[in-house]
Amino acid sequence: MDKEESDMKRKFITYGLPILIIIIGFLGMRALVLSKVPPEKQPAGPAGILVKTIEVKAVDYPVSTHATGTVQSAVSVNILPQVSGKVVDLNRNFEEGGFVRKGELLFRIEDTDYRFSEEKSRASIAKTEVDLANVESQARIAQKEWDRIHREDQTEPNPLVLYKPQLKNAQAALAAAQADLQQRMLDRERTKIYAPFNCRVRTKKVDKGQFIAAGQHAATVVGTDQAEVVVPVPMEELQWLNIPREKGDIGSSAEVRLSVGGSIYKWKGVLARSMGEVDAAGRMIRLIVTVEDPYNLKKTNPHDFQLAEGLFTDVIIQGRTIDNVLVIPSYTLRNRETIWGVGTENVLEIFPVQVVRREKDVILIRSEIQGTYRIISTNISGAAQGMRLRIAGEERS
Repeated sequence: MDKEESDMKRKFITYGLPILIIIIGFLGMRALVLSKVPPEKQPAGPAGILVKTIEVKAVDYPVSTHATGTVQSAVSVNILPQVSGKVVDLNRNFEEGGFVRKGELLFRIEDTDYRFSEEKSRASIAKTEVDLANVESQARIAQKEWDRIHREDQTEPNPLVLYKPQLKNAQAALAAAQADLQQRMLDRERTKIYAPFNCRVRTKKVDKGQFIAAGQHAATVVGTDQAEVVVPVPMEELQWLNIPREKGDIGSSAEVRLSVGGSIYKWKGVLARSMGEVDAAGRMIRLIVTVEDPYNLKKTNPHDFQLAEGLFTDVIIQGRTIDNVLVIPSYTLRNRETIWGVGTENVLEIFPVQVVRREKDVILIRSEIQGTYRIISTNISGAAQGMRLRIAGEERS
């Protein structure tokens, strides 16, 4: 009997208890599943198109015109002597490329013949002065004789009797001799050829010992105090620039730049004038920008690089300031007359705008937009007013 009860217990533990545990676990899990409350379903809205934006607001924008130009001398003079002779002396800097200050001697012509001519003129003056003194003495004597003889009848004498024509002739001869001396002195002074201004010698065509005739081209010199940059610009740029019309007017400031060997050299300049001619081919008008001390002889520039003739440079001309405009990247203008913006609740807004000016990378526009505004920089296919947007960098609420 006891053995049977023991077998029964062993079978229950071996087979019945595991089955009982499985049944209890199943019933418990069933009860948990039935007691779970399902989440409330929310209607899903449209996700919107992901875009990038740029913040803009109205500003006062200083206009600058970017162009290129060619350097030329502001003044260029051909040196032609006014007298002939042999060149006997030269300035040591009187050579092509040399710099000479205003008033320095360039070269000198032999003056021996001119000194002799001057002495002859002095002698001629001395002779005519004696002749004039003789005629004056004769005229005084003649006048006294006439007054003594014709004291009562008061007869008018013949001018020849009183030596009046002879006196005028002697006076004229003296004046001519004096003028001739002045001419001889001037010719002698003209044997010395001086620099008319601070200059650089562009070409030299005479040398020591050479005979040079009056009016013969001896050299060409160009000014060093100032250089000019000829800058062609489109006609539409003129409205933004201050171009002097009369002497004393102040033109727009400018900056001349030259890139050489990886370095950029800069010079300050001023818009001086317009040449008043439009290129028929390119419809460009040429402006003149002046630069002071282009060779840095007066040490006005922080570098010694020379702004020499013929260089091709970049030029930036500062123009007028445009008030109350939006400055946007060129690629954000749509269909040439609209921009895309982000409205309230992140929807697309399409605004018509007025293009005021186009520059290389930006466009200046006027619009009804007030304050700071976000414009869309991303291209959207099929953009339409009110389209929902997602802004890059913002978390979705």
